[in-house]
Amino acid sequence: RIYRSEITTQSYGKSFYNVCVTDCGCREMTLYSIPGPVTLLPPLLTVAMAILTRQVLLSLVCGIYTASFLLGAYNPVTAFTETFSNYLVLPFLDPGKAAVVVFSCLMAGLIEMLERCGGAQGLANQIFKLASTAYHAASLTVCLSFAFFFDDFAS
Repeated sequence: RIYRSEITTQSYGKSFYNVCVTDCGCREMTLYSIPGPVTLLPPLLTVAMAILTRQVLLSLVCGIYTASFLLGAYNPVTAFTETFSNYLVLPFLDPGKAAVVVFSCLMAGLIEMLERCGGAQGLANQIFKLASTAYHAASLTVCLSFAFFFDDFAS
C-alpha cells in the first residue's frame, strides 16, 4: 500500500516513478505535479464567468474543463474527453447521484415557479410585517432557516 505522503516531487510537471508492491510486482507510473496556486484557477474562472456571463451551467462546464485540463497534463483533447465522459456523463450512471441531481432540479423548478407566481414575494411581505425589531428579524431568520433547509442536498 502506498500512501500519498510517501510520494514527493521536487519540481512541477511530469515525474516518473517505479512503484513496487508486494504480491503485485513493479510498475512504472507517471505523475503530474501542479503548482498550488494554479489549482485555484478552475473555481476562480467558474465564479468569474458566472458573474460576467450570467450563464451558470456554461460556467460550471468551463470550470470542469479547466480542472480536467490541469489534471490531464495540459492536454486539451484529453481534457475535453475527460470532461464529458468522466465528469458529466459518468455521474448520471450512478442511481444515487442521478437521484440527487433530479431532486435538485425539481427543487429549483419549484422555487422558480413560486417566485414567478408571486408566492415568494407574498411570503416576504408577511414576514416583513412580523419583523418589527432587529431581534424579531433575527429570530425569524433562524426559524425560517430551519423551516426551509430541511435536507442536506436540497438546501
